[in-house]
Amino acid sequence: MTGNPLLKAKRFAVAAPTEQTATIHGVVAKTSLFLLLFALPFTYLSATEASVSLGVIGGALGVALLSGLATVYRPQWAAFTGSLYALCQGLAVAAVCQFVDQIIVTQAVLITAGIFALMLGLYVTRLIRVTETLRSIIVTSTLAVIGWYLIGFVGTMMGLDVALFHDGGLWGMGINLVILGIASVNLLLDFEHIEAIQGQAPARAEWYAAFGLTVTLIWVFLEVLEVLTTSEE
Repeated sequence: MTGNPLLKAKRFAVAAPTEQTATIHGVVAKTSLFLLLFALPFTYLSATEASVSLGVIGGALGVALLSGLATVYRPQWAAFTGSLYALCQGLAVAAVCQFVDQIIVTQAVLITAGIFALMLGLYVTRLIRVTETLRSIIVTSTLAVIGWYLIGFVGTMMGLDVALFHDGGLWGMGINLVILGIASVNLLLDFEHIEAIQGQAPARAEWYAAFGLTVTLIWVFLEVLEVLTTSEE
């Protein structure tokens, strides 16, 4: 059983004897599709050099949030809502990345891939074991980060100075690195969930597992991008 708030193995019943079961290959294929949808807006904006208004960015983020919540509460919709989430998140992130040096964006992609490979290697070799204690720490830390984000969002809406995340000093960099670390270890919970449903849950569970992994990878990418841009300030 995974402790990731997005990935609960109990959401899916055990597959019937005649029903096709989830596989790692299936999750990989569906995650690749979601990541392709996430990357499509980057390709389009780069090819057309089009600009995206703040209204469109806000709308894309809103749709991404709603589709993400819909996926969490209705995992059977994951194929559609997960795709919509990936596409809208890609549009919003691609628009923001237009204001970032493309070398930094490329570095963020490579570092994210490296973090994924590292976490996968640590999980597969069992150099890091997902125990109940570790699971609780990761989930608690993740919820704390979500609360931190909400405080920052509410503070911004109220006109307060909440530039701590973007502080180029050691304090701001330290916070960004801690959040990046929390985002990265969430990959361990994703891997645990994927391993748990393999050969047990019905094949449709692959879409939800792929959605959870995609959410974590996008989070890691954004945190890497934040660290790199902050270090440049």
